[in-house]
Amino acid sequence: MKALLPALAALVACSGDGQAPQPVCGPTVTATDFDPAWLPGAPGLDASSATVPLDIDGLDDGHEGVSYGVHLAAHYHLRVQRPVDCEDEDGDPCEPFGYQYDPVDDAWEDDESTARQVVAALAQVRIYALLGQPEILVSATDALRLIDRRTRYNDTGAYFNDLGSTGLLAMATAEYERVTGSGEFATLRDELGRTVLANIAEDGSYPAGTALKFAQAQQALWRLYASTGDDVYLDALRLMARHAADNTDKQGEGEYFEFPYVYGLWANEALTELWRIDQEDWIADLVYFVGDDVMTRQYRAGAPGVPTTRCAWRGGFTPDSGEGAPNWNSTIKLEAMVDAWRMADLAGDADRELLYRGSAETGTAWLLSNQYRLGDTDSFAAPEVAIGGFPLFDTYPDVRIDIPGHGSIALAKAAAWLFEEDILGDFGP
Repeated sequence: MKALLPALAALVACSGDGQAPQPVCGPTVTATDFDPAWLPGAPGLDASSATVPLDIDGLDDGHEGVSYGVHLAAHYHLRVQRPVDCEDEDGDPCEPFGYQYDPVDDAWEDDESTARQVVAALAQVRIYALLGQPEILVSATDALRLIDRRTRYNDTGAYFNDLGSTGLLAMATAEYERVTGSGEFATLRDELGRTVLANIAEDGSYPAGTALKFAQAQQALWRLYASTGDDVYLDALRLMARHAADNTDKQGEGEYFEFPYVYGLWANEALTELWRIDQEDWIADLVYFVGDDVMTRQYRAGAPGVPTTRCAWRGGFTPDSGEGAPNWNSTIKLEAMVDAWRMADLAGDADRELLYRGSAETGTAWLLSNQYRLGDTDSFAAPEVAIGGFPLFDTYPDVRIDIPGHGSIALAKAAAWLFEEDILGDFGP
């Protein structure tokens, strides 16, 4: 791993078309060794018996660093999490987290989007793997327990026909078992794994799912392999990845690569880990295909990227329309970009390593600048609740539960791999 570049590498110079360069501007990021004493916590917590809600003191004391932002996002999840015995008005299990929070009015919008709830649960598992804080383990465990209750509840008894939730929950349970070895979710993990395998066609396509589910299945296969060591998952990942590599021209509406970053969000990390085993050029090239595209969707000072004189946009990524203020989906483009950088770094592509690093660093800086911190929330009805979350849009302050999930995973990757901050745990093989 290369040493961290100076903090100035994360600065972006602003200049207008045909004008003299303006002073350096845009978000910055500082690499800071993680200290758990900075952050909210539950001292003396016994994670083996505790359940949500937890008695946690403190919110945010303004420290810098990427892993600090990761933990604040984890504690947003804790503040909006529901207890594992929660039932809705019909007597059915609740979703594990409050779905969408309006901080201006301290109001909630609920939704039956289990897939987005699983993203939040997966994030808590991965944050626990990174930081090792016991309250995050309690959160991850209770979230998965509540989701597990929901898998047993519906009219048909066939929850697993939802391949998006299947792939996501396979990731979350497999990673939970890899990290904790508890065995609590091993049976569910294996059921989910069999369902993923059963839907892969002989050519590696995923005919029962969309392009999004096709990508999600590939990360699920990697995590199932990392958790179980069963080569059937690794072989299936190779098959699906080869199919993806052979079909990068499928860029029409609804096709695999209509938006390459969506594929990269879920598949880039799995492909990078697969490359570490096989070291095949086509695997790296598939990740580079995504990384090269994502760079063209970022507001930056120069090419590749989208020129802008708006300092507050620098490092953020364009919406899918290609214009306008960066929004929530910068979180998922950043995750794809950090993974693309890691591939270039591991595979020794020096030119891409430099370009991707610049993109990932500035993207991390923008995302941290867009996270709710103390001072940002003073005008809200309940200032403490939104801290650690990310707004959907610059003009729409609501926090949807999957966005701090995606954002915290993107930041966790940046903290562990890009900035190499001193952290407590093992983020993954």
